[in-house]
Amino acid sequence: MNLKKWKYLCFFLCFSKIFLVFENFGFGPCAKIFYCFAVKVFFSYFFSMSDKAKSNKPKPEEVDEDLATIKVNPLLDHGLGVLFVGLILYLCQHLYEQNQPKLVFFFGVSIVSTIIGIIIVRKVFHILGQIISEARNSESIPKDCRRPLASALAQRKWKDQAWQFAIHVTMSIWEIRIISKHLQWWEDPATIWVNGCQDEAKYDEEFYVFYIAQLSLWILTGISCKWIEARRKDYLQMMTHHVIALNNHDKSYTSLLSFFF
Repeated sequence: MNLKKWKYLCFFLCFSKIFLVFENFGFGPCAKIFYCFAVKVFFSYFFSMSDKAKSNKPKPEEVDEDLATIKVNPLLDHGLGVLFVGLILYLCQHLYEQNQPKLVFFFGVSIVSTIIGIIIVRKVFHILGQIISEARNSESIPKDCRRPLASALAQRKWKDQAWQFAIHVTMSIWEIRIISKHLQWWEDPATIWVNGCQDEAKYDEEFYVFYIAQLSLWILTGISCKWIEARRKDYLQMMTHHVIALNNHDKSYTSLLSFFF
């Protein structure tokens, strides 16, 4: 087993605590079934991804100019990793202490379903990309613009952007739906927090579910940036962005929970 696979295994063992706490909430057999399913998804996805990276390496003449050329300072790199994992554990601890089994269960479901969604989107856009690429092969198109996704490198970039695009579109639609139910938030943002701790009906269950889904996305994109994707020139800036974003979501969500639970 190579170093990459060991990293995936260590990360999974860290995250498995999320699913194991289900039993403490009395989910029983349901928790065990869900945990086994999570094991299968994590191992099949991460291990196949590592193997595909070997077989789908770009040809020597294909150089990804976005890749980092200077090694990141190890102290900064490991420091960001420790902060990121610490924020994940902080969120898990807070959910556990609040004794909210539905939210904990949805957090686990959201993590697994997001991974499955990313896999599906990548496969669908792979097929769609090939159709579009082959369609741009007529004589009226300049030679250097024909079949834009013919290379393995172009295909990888296309699929990487596709799942990011799908996530942003999906969450934007969900945000519009939530705001449309509370138009006063759009007109006067201060009303989000007015009497927040007294007016329990203001925040319905969908609002909390949306927060959990957002947290799951930030966790997975941060994991992808830190441990899965090839290091790019803006890696340090992007990883810092993920740590700050997850910290803000963590603090916002735990403050929201403390109002009512």
